[in-house]
Amino acid sequence: MNPLLDRMFENESIRLERNFARNLPETDHDRTMMQQAVINVLENAMTDLQSRENKSYEPEVKVSLEAGGPWVRLKISDNGPGMDEKTLNQAFEPLFTTRARGTGLGLAIAGKIIHEHGGEIVMNSEQGHGTMVVIQLPVRR
Repeated sequence: MNPLLDRMFENESIRLERNFARNLPETDHDRTMMQQAVINVLENAMTDLQSRENKSYEPEVKVSLEAGGPWVRLKISDNGPGMDEKTLNQAFEPLFTTRARGTGLGLAIAGKIIHEHGGEIVMNSEQGHGTMVVIQLPVRR
């Protein structure tokens, strides 16, 4: 995933912080589909950071990968504008978007991919303080 992150952030003025645990247990997943899910979440974060009206802050995305119990957990957080509760509750619905050019499919597709792999995806957000997406995939038995 490092080359993917490097390519996504190479031309952006967004600081990327990574924290990947070593020796993680394996998960059963389709690599291409999982990359698409992660790209969709990252693109959503990057678009939100670029739309933030207050430009006097340093836009930042934090990505961490860790193991916990029966899960491997990927956390993606940003310090963007965040969402109100209504928007947060609709974020994974197909065709829901708050953007003039958005399709409303990115997060819906990410959620579908994660659920098809037996995983979970949860989003927490607070207006003015950013958003965190947690993707959990079951450890291979």
